[in-house]
Amino acid sequence: MGAFIIYDILNRESFENINFWYQKIRELSGDIPLILLGNKIDMIQERIVSIEEVERKTKELGVQYIETSAKLNENVDKAFESLSVQILNNLK
Repeated sequence: MGAFIIYDILNRESFENINFWYQKIRELSGDIPLILLGNKIDMIQERIVSIEEVERKTKELGVQYIETSAKLNENVDKAFESLSVQILNNLK
């Protein structure tokens, strides 16, 4: 009913695979709510993928973007809450 596409802000290859996963989700699940998550913001000083690149990608795909740290549990609840709201709104 909804999905996250998660990439590692320290790993360019994971960012470059976003289109593949976006297409796969659309192919298999249709027009479900999606949120793009940039993980590992606890290591932001080592960031490889710029925020400008991410902003262009989210505009291209028409999805919301949230940066998270699974390690520090930063914005993880926010991501699930946001996806839940989108799913519920989609059911109306």
